[in-house]
Amino acid sequence: GAVVALVALWLLIGTHPLIVPILIVATFALGLVTVVPAELYMHARWGSRQRHTGQWVMCDFNETNIDEVHGMFLAALPLSFFTLPRNDHLIMLALAFILIRNFDSAKIWSVNIIERTVGLKGSGLSVMADDTVAGLMAALCILPFCLAA
Repeated sequence: GAVVALVALWLLIGTHPLIVPILIVATFALGLVTVVPAELYMHARWGSRQRHTGQWVMCDFNETNIDEVHGMFLAALPLSFFTLPRNDHLIMLALAFILIRNFDSAKIWSVNIIERTVGLKGSGLSVMADDTVAGLMAALCILPFCLAA
């Protein structure tokens, strides 16, 4: 999912600065309404699944990618508001990709807290929230580089 978003963001370099914020809102809303039905279908069809981490889950399957697309768009948000040379923009996109994948995969404290919040587990909000936090953290990490450029 994040790779698809990375390619889309590369194609969007130099477009209107509000396109990425609109995509952030749209992917979050789409995720909220589609994740639970999709995962209910996958669970009914395949049962519990083993994630890439080895953990067995009944929700947030690897096949659900809208959360990763949303997180990647969010990670690249600072790039929407700064005019960078194309090569620098590509480097920042790559950095955003590396950061969000690491934050999401490692489940560092803030991402882990969101994912395990009581009442959210198994909901569309739970699936979207951890990638949202990872995306925000990645965006905050690349913001200083954008400001310095």
